[in-house]
Amino acid sequence: MSRDDREALLAQLRSLLRCPECRARLPWQDANFLRCAGCAAEFPVLSGGVPVLVVAEQQARFRAALEQSHGGRAMVAEYRRYGTWRATVRKLLRPPSIVYDRDVARRHSWIYDTRGSDTLVLSVGGGPGRENPRVINLNLEAFDSVDLVADATNLPLVDESIDTVTANAIIEHLPNPGDLIREAHRVLKPGGYCQLMVPFLFPFHAYPSDYQRYSDRGVSEITRGFEQVQLEVLTGPASACNVILREYLRMLVPGGNSRAGRLILNGLSGWLTFPLKYLDLWLNKKPEAAHLAAAFYYLGRKPLQAAPARA
Repeated sequence: MSRDDREALLAQLRSLLRCPECRARLPWQDANFLRCAGCAAEFPVLSGGVPVLVVAEQQARFRAALEQSHGGRAMVAEYRRYGTWRATVRKLLRPPSIVYDRDVARRHSWIYDTRGSDTLVLSVGGGPGRENPRVINLNLEAFDSVDLVADATNLPLVDESIDTVTANAIIEHLPNPGDLIREAHRVLKPGGYCQLMVPFLFPFHAYPSDYQRYSDRGVSEITRGFEQVQLEVLTGPASACNVILREYLRMLVPGGNSRAGRLILNGLSGWLTFPLKYLDLWLNKKPEAAHLAAAFYYLGRKPLQAAPARA
């Protein structure tokens, strides 16, 4: 994507902003802050033109989660290493991945291009990096490649303004994920698409916190305001066993969860167990795979005659 195309997408996004306090339309200003004409609330605009559209109380919660919790600090450290030489070295030294993810998202990559160059895709929790060049990344902090700092459960966008919403491995980190599903439904145009990647049998991972897991039936339940296009195993039973075994070994071995212990045990378990993940090429074809899946892929469509989302 060219720089001009990117600027056109950002300009399109900026024309659709609304105040997270009073929900009034929020006009874009060429300044270092935005002021709502409805309630006079002011919101900073960071360098690079990244607006911070979060109510003050929620912004304080985000800051505390990132600065005071172990998971939050680990998340910030990892995201800030993105693209550095240290991150490159770490990637080269890591053992092979112990999970096999089916390339379902690539099969449905057309959701990023439903209206050609005008397609507006919001990636909730996106960054660092981009899952697709066309996406607008939204996150709770201005990490690399983030275009909008906002609350996933209070999206600062007007109704029916977005063509596709993606939230990949996000809803487990929200205390009330139904709020995100409702907000995605609200901002999507009729006929727009919602893509989710949702863990099921997967260890606790606080980025910055972790609240729940969903079976395939659970995913269907929380997304029932959408027309289901696809719901299938993304990461299968063999991968689930691998990641749980890795966590178990770290608990079993004294010092296994120290920094050095994790490094050693992750390396050993990675090299010893990664071949097992390829059993998922066979296991994922079985109906029972959903009973032991590590994660699911969901794609839904907002009905053309939209009913209120329920979650």
